[in-house]
Parts: sequence; C-alpha cells; structure tokens
Amino acid sequence: MDLDEIASPHYAEAGWSPAMLSDLPSELGWERFHASFEPALVHAVERCIQEHPGAVVGLSAGHTHPTDPSLRPRVAHALEGAFVVLLRPTPDADRSVQILRERCRVARQT
Repeated sequence: MDLDEIASPHYAEAGWSPAMLSDLPSELGWERFHASFEPALVHAVERCIQEHPGAVVGLSAGHTHPTDPSLRPRVAHALEGAFVVLLRPTPDADRSVQILRERCRVARQT
C-alpha cells in the first residue's frame, strides 16, 4: 500500500482537513506549509504502521524525513523492527538528492 493513498484519515486525526491541504500551500508558501504539516505526516506513519503491521508500505520521503529534527525519533520509533528499503534514482547519493529536489520543484509548480 502507498501511505499517500491511505493517509487522509490519519491527517484528519492530526487536525488537517482536505480543504487545509489544498488551500494552505498557496496561502503559506510551500516551505511554511510543509513545516507546519510535518507532525501530521509523522502521525500518519505511526498510525499506518500500527494498523498494518508486517505490510509492505510505500512511505515516501515526506513521511519519513521530517526537516524538524524533533520529529525524527517518532518516525524511527514507528519503524523500529521494520525492514526498510531506501530507493534512490541513482547509486550516487549527491546526484540522487539533486534529482529528487528537481522532482519536488517541478511537482510544486503543477
């Protein structure tokens, strides 16, 4: 399963309605929106792993790599004991970061 596909109820539990998710990026700007949304992303990881132990779940970087360092232990705890696979677009870490940043930039423009 893909967490992006099933996370809406978990976002709602954290106080984020679909309207907020569609309106706030343009109101706040992407970076401020994402920073304020990160606790809901982490909550969704916690709840998904809780509800689907042993499942194969696509988490995406937004759910697993919060920019707020205080949230990282929650993700690590939620994934404790899980088999985690990191997929990168290329074996070179620096080039992978460049590619992923470009994909994010393009996605924000659409």
